[in-house]
Amino acid sequence: MDRRTFVKTTIAGGVGVTAFGFSLAPVIAQTQALKIARTTETRSICPYCSVSCGVIIHTLGDKAKNATAQVVHVEGDPDAPINRGTLCPKGASLEQDILNERRLLKPQVRRPGSDRWEDIS
Repeated sequence: MDRRTFVKTTIAGGVGVTAFGFSLAPVIAQTQALKIARTTETRSICPYCSVSCGVIIHTLGDKAKNATAQVVHVEGDPDAPINRGTLCPKGASLEQDILNERRLLKPQVRRPGSDRWEDIS
C-alpha cells in the first residue's frame, strides 16, 4: 500500500465513521478526566516572562507534612483574564522544568575571580 492509498482510505474511513454518528469527543474527554481524577489542583502564575499567564498545576500526594507532591500535569488556566487557558511553548513545558533532575534547588553565586559556583542561602 502506498502513501496516497493510505491517506485516501483514512479520509474515507473518517468520513464514514462521522456519517454514522460516531463521535470520539466523549472518549477523549474521559481519558483526560482519568489522568487528573485524583489530583490536587493548584493555581499559579507562569514564571517565564512578564505577561504572568495563569496556570493550573495538578499534583498527586496526600498533603502530609513530610510528603512531597508529584506534579503530573500543567495546563493553562481558563479563568485567567490574560491568557484564557492558552500557554506559549515555554509555559506548556513547565511540567518538564519542574521535574528536571538537573534543576537547581539553591541559589548560587560565582564570586569575582573564581572559577566555580558556590551555594548561598
